Amino acid sequence: MPGMKPKKSWGQGSVTEAVLTDNELCVPRLIPLVMMTFIVMIGLFHLFTGYFGGLSPYPQRLVTLSLFILLGLFFYPLGRETWKSKLTPWFFLDLALALAVLAGTIYVLLDWEHFSAFRMSSSLPVDRLVSSIFIVVLLELGRRCLGWPIVAISLFFLLVNLFSDHLWGWLYGFPVSWKMTCEVIFMQPEAGIFSIPLTVCTNYLVTFLIFVGFLLVSGVDRQFVLLANALAGRYSGGPAKVAVIGSAFVGMMQGAPSANVAATGSFTIPMMKKLGFDPATAGAVESCASTGGQMVPPIMGSTAFIIAAFLEISYLEVCANALIPSLIFYCCVIFGVHFYSQRKGLSGLPAAEVPGLAKSLAQGWPVFLPFLVLLGLMAKGYGLGLVGVLSVVSLWVASSFKKETRLTAQSVLHALEIGAKTGIVVTIACAVVGIIVGTFYVSGLGDRLSTAIVSASGGNLVLGLLLTAAACIILGMGMVIPAVYLMMVYISIPALIEMGAAPIAAHFFVFMFCVVAAITPPVGLALYVASGISGASVMNIGWRAMRLGVPLFLIPFFIVWDPVLLGLGNPWLVGLALLSGLIGAAFLEAGFEGWFIKKANILQRVFFALAGAMLLVPEPFTDLAGLLLGLATFWVNTRQQK
Repeated sequence: MPGMKPKKSWGQGSVTEAVLTDNELCVPRLIPLVMMTFIVMIGLFHLFTGYFGGLSPYPQRLVTLSLFILLGLFFYPLGRETWKSKLTPWFFLDLALALAVLAGTIYVLLDWEHFSAFRMSSSLPVDRLVSSIFIVVLLELGRRCLGWPIVAISLFFLLVNLFSDHLWGWLYGFPVSWKMTCEVIFMQPEAGIFSIPLTVCTNYLVTFLIFVGFLLVSGVDRQFVLLANALAGRYSGGPAKVAVIGSAFVGMMQGAPSANVAATGSFTIPMMKKLGFDPATAGAVESCASTGGQMVPPIMGSTAFIIAAFLEISYLEVCANALIPSLIFYCCVIFGVHFYSQRKGLSGLPAAEVPGLAKSLAQGWPVFLPFLVLLGLMAKGYGLGLVGVLSVVSLWVASSFKKETRLTAQSVLHALEIGAKTGIVVTIACAVVGIIVGTFYVSGLGDRLSTAIVSASGGNLVLGLLLTAAACIILGMGMVIPAVYLMMVYISIPALIEMGAAPIAAHFFVFMFCVVAAITPPVGLALYVASGISGASVMNIGWRAMRLGVPLFLIPFFIVWDPVLLGLGNPWLVGLALLSGLIGAAFLEAGFEGWFIKKANILQRVFFALAGAMLLVPEPFTDLAGLLLGLATFWVNTRQQK
């Protein structure tokens, strides 16, 4: 936006600021110095191994996990709100935990081959002590940065394994000793903590999070908003359309919808209110735009990397699969904003406040170029770790062409800090879920749970989908998207596949409902952030957000019916599904907002909404019926007005 001030080389209150300035701190300056040391170690380790190749799998994953645990204990201290708060006696417990983890890491690395290969079925007492330390510290750190739900579930399955001979139903089984639990959850390279989720983090996800940190520091978020303003700012409801487009691009880089709402909503929501949007609608628009960013290629938050690993397909394929649903979703939000603005008679921004498109592109091209490098390298089939490193390098080079985007030493440190801080949440989530994976692996509990889900739904796929959707939304109340998705990978997805869903459809069904949980009242976290900024109630924002984002509630069911909406199948049918979905989005929002070209009465609104829903169903017959119904309603609407 015009008048937006460029960011500093570091964020206010960041570790980078504490290290590079002489600002007065409530903690000894040694603490931010130690934190910055870990941040730089994480960045250099993953950029180096991403380019030159990693260590052997077990020590590579252990080093990644240990570095993030050590940094996490500082970023999420016990008994204090943030690392900057005044020290309390609890600090010494955190210090003891950090030293224990560091000692355990050194112990394992000194003899890792025997530890993870020859002693994992005949462990020594000290092996089990180290394993127990890591399990306990992970659960405690998970409680701090992820919340109680995922920790409670992990503890539940640990206790079930230990006392399964005293339980009943699908919980009954042979008890698993703590010795065997430690050997499987921590000592085996592929079974528990170090299974697929943490492998993804270690091999390339952390590298991409560092790339995102460099993008944000280079000002790509501001450039995207400026570009969105040039594209849509002058039209009816322009500020809201700018919020949608800008938040979509920024949201794909942010790790959580609520963080995106806080980052972009702080200026888009007041801007929308200023031009006539009621507070609830302004909050709903920003919530939807920020939430859908998790599905926007080519970055898609962080969950897409994990989806690719579980489906054993390329990351580029996952991006292609998400393209049609994300396009339909954002077109629905844009149409909703447009019809609302038309109904309220709202104008766009004054011409003087809208930059020219050519000028915006000329100003922002350095920060857009790395996306082309990213897609090009992935299309060529390069490994994702190498792609992440080369994307960082390309951004560094491209940003140096303009003074306002040029990276300084301070901004590089801040970029590494952003990547590392985001990586704490993702890595700890993957490791804690790995504890659950280990309990399933050692006892067969996962198979029994999947069988119980199939039995509870009576083998009915629709009922199984409804139960899974409800579970995703409930778990999404207190867990980040990657953590919820990983939980469902081992609990619900096998059951859905057994009931007849295609594997890719089952994974995307869960992924989309993990995303949509952020805008589902009363539990959606994005709604609470938007409520704090807009001043509207959470429920009012929530119902309007569901209305704007209705495709995300319908498409997951349709892709299980026919995965053509994921871009799979006959190209003509894929094109038809995209076109009908976009038209359906327009009719849906016309029905919800009561406006197309002119005001619609209640009957016309019902017919518009019904036509839109029919067009979203990936079937030629329903597409034709929905199109005819929508066009007939449109004709009646315009003729009645005349």
